[in-house]
Amino acid sequence: VCDLPIAIGFGVSTREQFQTMAGLGDGVVIGSAVCKAIVADESVAPAEAAAAFVAMVTGRSAEQVSQAASQTAAGSDDSWKFKASTELDTEANDAEFTFGDFGGRYVPETLVDALDELDRVWKELKDDPAFWEEFRSYYQYIGRPVRM
Repeated sequence: VCDLPIAIGFGVSTREQFQTMAGLGDGVVIGSAVCKAIVADESVAPAEAAAAFVAMVTGRSAEQVSQAASQTAAGSDDSWKFKASTELDTEANDAEFTFGDFGGRYVPETLVDALDELDRVWKELKDDPAFWEEFRSYYQYIGRPVRM
Protein backbone atom coordinates (compact mmCIF):
# COMPACT_ATOMS: atom_id res chain seq x y z
CA VAL A 1 0.00 0.00 0.00
CA CYS A 2 1.33 3.42 -0.94
CA ASP A 3 0.53 6.47 1.16
CA LEU A 4 1.56 8.93 -1.56
CA PRO A 5 -1.18 10.72 -3.50
CA ILE A 6 -1.95 9.19 -6.89
CA ALA A 7 -3.31 10.93 -9.96
CA ILE A 8 -4.95 8.91 -12.69
CA GLY A 9 -6.49 9.53 -16.06
CA PHE A 10 -4.72 10.54 -19.25
CA GLY A 11 -6.95 11.25 -22.19
CA VAL A 12 -9.64 12.78 -19.96
CA SER A 13 -11.44 15.56 -21.81
CA THR A 14 -15.11 15.45 -20.80
CA ARG A 15 -17.09 15.85 -17.59
CA GLU A 16 -18.30 12.24 -17.83
CA GLN A 17 -14.73 10.92 -18.07
CA PHE A 18 -13.71 13.15 -15.15
CA GLN A 19 -16.54 11.85 -12.97
CA THR A 20 -15.61 8.25 -13.78
CA MET A 21 -11.96 8.79 -12.82
CA ALA A 22 -12.47 11.15 -9.86
CA GLY A 23 -13.46 8.42 -7.43
CA LEU A 24 -10.57 6.14 -8.31
CA GLY A 25 -7.65 8.25 -7.05
CA ASP A 26 -6.54 11.47 -5.40
CA GLY A 27 -6.45 13.46 -8.63
CA VAL A 28 -7.36 13.29 -12.30
CA VAL A 29 -4.78 14.03 -15.00
CA ILE A 30 -6.05 16.31 -17.74
CA GLY A 31 -3.29 17.52 -20.03
CA SER A 32 -3.78 17.77 -23.76
CA ALA A 33 -7.44 18.77 -23.43
CA VAL A 34 -6.39 21.84 -21.42
CA CYS A 35 -3.78 22.69 -24.07
CA LYS A 36 -6.42 22.38 -26.80
CA ALA A 37 -8.83 24.59 -24.83
CA ILE A 38 -6.14 27.26 -24.43
CA VAL A 39 -5.24 27.42 -28.13
CA ALA A 40 -8.86 27.10 -29.33
CA ASP A 41 -9.66 30.78 -28.70
CA GLU A 42 -6.71 33.16 -28.90
CA SER A 43 -8.90 36.10 -27.85
CA VAL A 44 -9.11 34.64 -24.32
CA ALA A 45 -6.13 34.76 -21.96
CA PRO A 46 -4.59 31.28 -21.50
CA ALA A 47 -5.24 31.26 -17.73
CA GLU A 48 -8.89 32.19 -18.27
CA ALA A 49 -9.34 29.54 -20.96
CA ALA A 50 -7.78 26.90 -18.70
CA ALA A 51 -9.94 27.96 -15.74
CA ALA A 52 -13.10 27.84 -17.86
CA PHE A 53 -12.24 24.37 -19.16
CA VAL A 54 -11.47 23.06 -15.67
CA ALA A 55 -14.72 24.57 -14.38
CA MET A 56 -16.66 22.83 -17.15
CA VAL A 57 -15.02 19.45 -16.57
CA THR A 58 -15.28 19.54 -12.78
CA GLY A 59 -18.76 21.08 -12.70
CA ARG A 60 -17.58 23.94 -10.52
CA SER A 61 -17.64 27.66 -11.21
CA ALA A 62 -14.37 29.34 -12.15
CA GLU A 63 -14.46 31.05 -8.74
CA GLN A 64 -14.81 27.70 -6.93
CA VAL A 65 -11.90 26.27 -8.93
CA SER A 66 -9.75 29.28 -8.02
CA GLN A 67 -10.69 29.03 -4.32
CA ALA A 68 -9.97 25.30 -4.23
CA ALA A 69 -6.57 25.85 -5.82
CA SER A 70 -5.58 28.53 -3.31
CA GLN A 71 -6.85 26.46 -0.35
CA THR A 72 -4.88 23.46 -1.57
CA ALA A 73 -1.74 25.54 -1.99
CA ALA A 74 -2.13 27.13 1.45
CA GLY A 75 -2.87 23.96 3.40
CA SER A 76 -1.02 21.24 1.56
CA ASP A 77 1.72 19.09 2.98
CA ASP A 78 4.46 19.43 0.40
CA SER A 79 6.86 17.02 2.09
CA TRP A 80 6.11 14.27 -0.45
CA LYS A 81 6.57 16.43 -3.53
CA PHE A 82 9.55 16.07 -5.81
CA LYS A 83 11.68 19.10 -6.61
CA ALA A 84 10.88 20.94 -9.80
CA SER A 85 13.47 20.43 -12.50
CA THR A 86 14.43 24.11 -12.27
CA GLU A 87 15.51 23.54 -8.66
CA LEU A 88 17.92 20.77 -9.57
CA ASP A 89 21.43 21.36 -10.76
CA THR A 90 22.99 19.04 -13.32
CA GLU A 91 25.09 17.06 -10.86
CA ALA A 92 22.20 16.53 -8.46
CA ASN A 93 19.95 15.58 -11.38
CA ASP A 94 22.45 13.03 -12.68
CA ALA A 95 23.00 11.66 -9.18
CA GLU A 96 19.26 11.36 -8.57
CA PHE A 97 18.88 8.76 -11.33
CA THR A 98 21.88 6.61 -10.49
CA PHE A 99 22.81 4.43 -7.54
CA GLY A 100 25.19 1.67 -6.54
CA ASP A 101 28.65 0.88 -7.83
CA PHE A 102 27.66 0.79 -11.50
CA GLY A 103 25.11 3.59 -11.81
CA GLY A 104 22.04 1.40 -11.42
CA ARG A 105 20.07 2.60 -14.41
CA TYR A 106 16.95 0.62 -15.18
CA VAL A 107 17.73 0.15 -18.87
CA PRO A 108 19.41 -2.64 -20.79
CA GLU A 109 23.09 -2.04 -21.41
CA THR A 110 22.43 -1.78 -25.15
CA LEU A 111 20.32 1.35 -24.53
CA VAL A 112 22.75 3.22 -22.26
CA ASP A 113 24.41 5.11 -25.14
CA ALA A 114 21.03 6.09 -26.56
CA LEU A 115 19.86 7.26 -23.14
CA ASP A 116 23.05 9.30 -22.69
CA GLU A 117 22.52 10.90 -26.10
CA LEU A 118 18.89 11.67 -25.31
CA ASP A 119 19.91 13.28 -22.02
CA ARG A 120 22.66 15.33 -23.71
CA VAL A 121 20.35 16.56 -26.48
CA TRP A 122 17.59 17.43 -23.97
CA LYS A 123 20.05 19.58 -22.01
CA GLU A 124 20.98 21.39 -25.24
CA LEU A 125 17.41 21.94 -26.47
CA LYS A 126 15.32 22.55 -23.37
CA ASP A 127 15.98 26.31 -23.48
CA ASP A 128 15.74 26.68 -27.28
CA PRO A 129 12.58 28.61 -28.35
CA ALA A 130 12.63 26.92 -31.78
CA PHE A 131 12.45 23.50 -30.11
CA TRP A 132 9.41 24.52 -28.06
CA GLU A 133 7.74 26.06 -31.11
CA GLU A 134 8.10 22.77 -32.98
CA PHE A 135 7.00 20.82 -29.89
CA ARG A 136 3.83 22.92 -29.60
CA SER A 137 3.10 22.33 -33.29
CA TYR A 138 2.40 18.69 -32.41
CA TYR A 139 -0.29 19.53 -29.82
CA GLN A 140 -2.97 18.78 -32.41
CA TYR A 141 -1.90 15.13 -32.39
CA ILE A 142 -1.85 14.69 -28.60
CA GLY A 143 -4.65 12.56 -27.26
CA ARG A 144 -6.10 11.66 -30.62
CA PRO A 145 -7.58 8.19 -31.12
CA VAL A 146 -5.15 5.52 -32.26
CA ARG A 147 -5.74 2.15 -33.89
CA MET A 148 -4.74 -0.84 -31.83
